[in-house]
Amino acid sequence: MDYNFKTQKNSDFKDESNYWLTRPMYCQVFDWFKENHQLYGRPSIDYSLTCDEPIQFCFIIDDSDGMEESANYTTWEEAELACLNKLIEVVKKKQ
Repeated sequence: MDYNFKTQKNSDFKDESNYWLTRPMYCQVFDWFKENHQLYGRPSIDYSLTCDEPIQFCFIIDDSDGMEESANYTTWEEAELACLNKLIEVVKKKQ
């Protein structure tokens, strides 16, 4: 099958058919927080000092109040989602 996909911003999407749903990618959401709220959030890998321990993931948020680091997560996706949830919480507190 040959599909022709077209990239559009959510604000430019005017199809009334309800067959399409656009959503931002994680990197776009992190960029949005950086540009609009001066919050720099990102997941990170927490390497162990020995090879015996499994790799764990965390997140870091930098803003004007300093830097905040999370507890460890077992997957990159968990850390990414936790970071976004924390960014939302920080913005709500500042409002």
